[in-house]
Amino acid sequence: MTEDDDLEGRLRRYRLGEPPADLRRAVMAAISEHDGSRERGSIWAPLAAAAILVAWIGAQMSTAEIETDPLRAAEVALVADLLGGGEEAMRYAELVVPERIVEEPTPELMEEPW
Repeated sequence: MTEDDDLEGRLRRYRLGEPPADLRRAVMAAISEHDGSRERGSIWAPLAAAAILVAWIGAQMSTAEIETDPLRAAEVALVADLLGGGEEAMRYAELVVPERIVEEPTPELMEEPW
C-alpha cells in the first residue's frame, strides 16, 4: 500500500487549483465593456469576398470561347429556312434542334485482355 500512497501524494502535487476569485469579475467586466462593433463589421468581409468571386467568375465566363458545332448550326439554319426564315424562326429552330453530344475517344489501355 505504500506505493499507492506514494503515488497519490505525487499526483496531488500536480492537481489543478481553483481559479483566482477575481477572475470571474474580470471576465464579466470585459464582456460588459465590449461594444460589439467587431461582430457588426465582420459581415462585410464575406460579402466583399463573395462580390469579388462573382466578378471573377463573370470575367472568366465572358472571356471563355464557346465552341459552336458547325453541323448543328447548319441544321438550325435549315430548320429556320423551312419555317420561313426570320428572327422568330431562328429562335424556334434553336429550341427544336437538339445539341449533339460529342464523346471524346477513350485511349486504349496497354493491357492485354485476360
